[in-house]
Amino acid sequence: FKQNTRNAKDERQKQQDFLRDERENQQRFLEEDRAKQQESYEQDRLTQIEVAKRSFDIQVLSGNRQDWINNLREVASEYSSSAVSEIDLCITYQIQKKLVDGLIVKVNEGSLYSNSDEFKDIFSKEKIELFTRQERLGTVSGRVKFLEDKIKMMLNPKEKEYSKIVALFTAIKSSKVALVNADDVLVVQRQEYANVINSINEIISLMQGIFKSEWERVKSGI
Repeated sequence: FKQNTRNAKDERQKQQDFLRDERENQQRFLEEDRAKQQESYEQDRLTQIEVAKRSFDIQVLSGNRQDWINNLREVASEYSSSAVSEIDLCITYQIQKKLVDGLIVKVNEGSLYSNSDEFKDIFSKEKIELFTRQERLGTVSGRVKFLEDKIKMMLNPKEKEYSKIVALFTAIKSSKVALVNADDVLVVQRQEYANVINSINEIISLMQGIFKSEWERVKSGI
């Protein structure tokens, strides 16, 4: 009887030890499983945050780049048309100036015709026209300089197109100076006007290359 009682007691103890160990193992398994789930959840959360951040950055970057492309296109278009207008005004101003200078010579020579009312009326109108052309030329030249500087600031000086575009700006200004200093503007007009048109066409071509490259980056989300 005592042996049976001892055996039953040992069996109960073994069962209790087994159940305790089993509960501890289950508890440890549940804790490890919860820890893994928590780690997985945290990793998923961080991944989602990173994906959302990258998506936002791409959208913002692409949107900003698209705005930059649109703005630069508008500025470049206005520059090209304004630069041509500036050369046109420079030519007409120089022609008008030579006309007025010729009338002034007649006044200084004291010719009989220069004292007539008709001459004085013509002289006055031509001087007013010269002043008007000068004002218009000054306004357009100021706008061209503003647009030129704006294009420079919108471009990256490290890009190869930058130095080429700046050199073309210089060439256009050189043509203007040549027209201003020409003894006979009609002689140099055709050549310098052609030089300006060629320079502007080269600027447009370079700009189109920049727009194409940047547009590819927009589509790629870079």
